[in-house]
Amino acid sequence: MKVLTIVTHPREDSLTFQIAYQFVKGLRDAGHQTEIIDSRDMQTIGWRRLMNWG
Repeated sequence: MKVLTIVTHPREDSLTFQIAYQFVKGLRDAGHQTEIIDSRDMQTIGWRRLMNWG
């Protein structure tokens, strides 16, 4: 399964990010393809990359 996790929080050391990292780790450990994206980087990354992921 492919899972894209988008996280939004002003601080990367927040509980929100820690939960997201553990979620993604569990997915990877289970053999899933996953990527985590910080929503603060969305303009830099661009929506085109997200739409073409996978």
